[in-house]
Amino acid sequence: MKEEEVNHCQIQEWYPMFKSVSIKTLIHQLPESFIQHLLDDSGPFLLPVSVLNEDALPNRIHNPDEEEDFQVSEGSGDEAEAWNFDPPFLLLS
Repeated sequence: MKEEEVNHCQIQEWYPMFKSVSIKTLIHQLPESFIQHLLDDSGPFLLPVSVLNEDALPNRIHNPDEEEDFQVSEGSGDEAEAWNFDPPFLLLS
């Protein structure tokens, strides 16, 4: 697939033509600092904490049977601290 073809699949390209048959959508310009955070390879992608202190992820039905074999590796202290990076992006709130 060519880069041009991929770019035509972006929502800002096709949405204006299909607006009448699509769900209501708002397109927002993202701050450069947020884009750089997404492109950064120094750690995992973390959703910013909501201004209202609400969880950004949807609630799920808890099924303990599926988790009995799941274990989180603790790792070293330095490694654990690196994963706690949570930059605020108030412009996205």
